[in-house]
Amino acid sequence: MKIQMLASAPDGLGYHYLTTFLVNDTVAVDAGCLGFSKGPDEQARVGNVFLSHSHADHVCSLPMFLNNVYDRREESVVVHAHPQVLDTLQTDVFNDRLWPNVLRLSDRKGPVVRFRAVAPGQAIDVEGLRMTAIPVSHVVPTFGYIVDDGTSAVVISSDSRETDELWRTAALLPHLKAAFIGVAFPDEESQLAAKAGHLTPRSLKSEAAKLPAHVHIVAVHIKPSHAPMIVGQLGALGLPNLGIGCSGQEYVYGVRS
Repeated sequence: MKIQMLASAPDGLGYHYLTTFLVNDTVAVDAGCLGFSKGPDEQARVGNVFLSHSHADHVCSLPMFLNNVYDRREESVVVHAHPQVLDTLQTDVFNDRLWPNVLRLSDRKGPVVRFRAVAPGQAIDVEGLRMTAIPVSHVVPTFGYIVDDGTSAVVISSDSRETDELWRTAALLPHLKAAFIGVAFPDEESQLAAKAGHLTPRSLKSEAAKLPAHVHIVAVHIKPSHAPMIVGQLGALGLPNLGIGCSGQEYVYGVRS
């Protein structure tokens, strides 16, 4: 399994402004920078987009992505998300004011996009992957996703305060390889982080302890304005299995078929 955190900052900066994880080049988790990264032909390989929640840094490039790929694909893109997230997209984004209502549009091949509601705990099989949506604790309905190809499994959860069900479910998988976990604030802003539904380095350490020790922890979604402080505090934790997410880097787990 290959996971790539798409870049959302100019080359060399590495800041985590927006969030998209690309799995095996064909499935995306979140669409913060999906429509801004790679060329249209590469984007068109993505047929399924799983949204964690409705905040702008996770969905803002979805309109551009659909515009880039609709005439390059034989099948419609499918956007999978919590029902409230889909409602937000329809009401606040694809409303003909901010962006055309793409749900009404179609070409000779069919609809530009299809929306599929995802229930908490639901597992969806696409492109040789099982995507399981687990509710996490944020300020709006939010899913963390367990991505499983049968040989390797990873967790992607970029926006959540402390949570339990996701880690309890993931920890049962003997082939769990990695967890991409958002760390948005430094420890000095722990109260703000809790109110905003995010983790700090200290609370990340508590979350990591809920997973087996061999699991590779990748800290992501680090606020650029606090990045040096957060990275320093993460390093001071002394966790041997902890790494800092690098935009554009490919993380490969298990043997790819």
